[in-house]
Amino acid sequence: MSHFITVETSQLRWLNPAKGLYTPESFKEFSSSKGVYRGFCSACGTAFTWRSDAETGVEILVGTIDEKWLIGDRTEKVSSQSLTKKGAFEEVLNAEEGTLGRELCTPTGGQMYVRNAIKGATDTRLVGKRLFVIDRALTDTMGKYSTSSAWEDVIPIPQNDGGPNPLAAIAYTEEYSEAMSYLRSIMAANEKSKRALDLTEHVIRMNPAHYTVWLYRANTLFELQKQNQSNLEEDILDELKWLDGISLKHLKNYQIWHHRQTLLSALSSLPATELPFLTLMLSKDTKNYHVWSYRQWLVRYFSLWDTNTEIPYVESLLGHDVRNNSAWNHRWFVLFGRDVDPKSGKGMDEVGNIVDEDLLDREVEFAKGKIRLAPQNQSPWNYLRGLLRKRGSLLECKGFAQEFVGDADGEGCRSSHALDFLADCWAEDKEQEKAGKALELLARRFDPIRRNYWNWKRGLLGLDAVEAGPLEV
Repeated sequence: MSHFITVETSQLRWLNPAKGLYTPESFKEFSSSKGVYRGFCSACGTAFTWRSDAETGVEILVGTIDEKWLIGDRTEKVSSQSLTKKGAFEEVLNAEEGTLGRELCTPTGGQMYVRNAIKGATDTRLVGKRLFVIDRALTDTMGKYSTSSAWEDVIPIPQNDGGPNPLAAIAYTEEYSEAMSYLRSIMAANEKSKRALDLTEHVIRMNPAHYTVWLYRANTLFELQKQNQSNLEEDILDELKWLDGISLKHLKNYQIWHHRQTLLSALSSLPATELPFLTLMLSKDTKNYHVWSYRQWLVRYFSLWDTNTEIPYVESLLGHDVRNNSAWNHRWFVLFGRDVDPKSGKGMDEVGNIVDEDLLDREVEFAKGKIRLAPQNQSPWNYLRGLLRKRGSLLECKGFAQEFVGDADGEGCRSSHALDFLADCWAEDKEQEKAGKALELLARRFDPIRRNYWNWKRGLLGLDAVEAGPLEV
């Protein structure tokens, strides 16, 4: 704990300039930061003063003043309020002994501490003033919250990195450290207020990956709506508008999308602005996993299975980039995902038996058309496999796959995925030798990086593994 009295530099004088240790010769200063100076005794190390280039006065630690001025009763000549004002030091010197005793014990100004505060003593407010908590190391820069009257009732809770000498303390900025120290206090008190909401925004803008802050923000938003009896939908739309800007700035932040999901879970219908915003987000990155996951949640939560938005949108993406595996996945989800929708009440066994032949015919032709555009693109091959497995057999597309594999020795092969597909067709049709030869081509020539995988598939057919090296003809 430290307590200062501020005086003008011109008012300072040494009472015993030629005696003992405490002389102008032993008094030294060092610059603790730019434009800030701390005075101390070079003989014993006692801290004396603090001053800065920005101010004309100097702050003197009350505890360094001679004992006679700290003992005795307070006189009426000097008021407690006057002692906190600049220019009061001469009045103090002319007062009776003991003038500063009560001032030291009952300070009227703020107190500062860094670590190891005493619970119930140095961590509480004194004479209407809060303690100014410095989250990291002692600093000469006052922060946004510590100097705001709107936050003077809050006692910040500093970061605990594991004692005074943490092994690997994170180098937070002073701005972030201060904001978090106030947020910890707000959360400890479970305060749900407009200032708490503003504080979460400040922290999120500095660290949008702080999932705890996102959760507290959502809870605060809903609680404020109850307190104010405001329109929930309007409050959520306002929050979404703010969230849009954060989302566009941090494209790969997943906490943003969980927050968005929490907000929309409180609505009965999908806002008209939501899908256009997702289109904007995916225009920045068409394979953004977080956006696609959120979009699938929207489809399921608001039952968008039969709408005319999802399939046309997917087809536009595939028309632009047939290799967009995320779009292929979403197409499958929209067309077949409803079968595993928890709202349907169907079990997995029932789902496996659901077959819409017209839909499968249409999708098989769609997949084949996209494969012809890019035969080495794995996504439509996987999509085609999924469709045919719903029918129980790959064989109807055996001839189609042969279009891309060339002759029996692999000459003219345009797609390793077609060769893999064809190997499975031959295995299903009990043509073990042909299947084994296709897998050997993959292991030795067309996909040797996955030779162990192709040998594993040969093992399923009862065939020996092939070694690395040229293909045996």
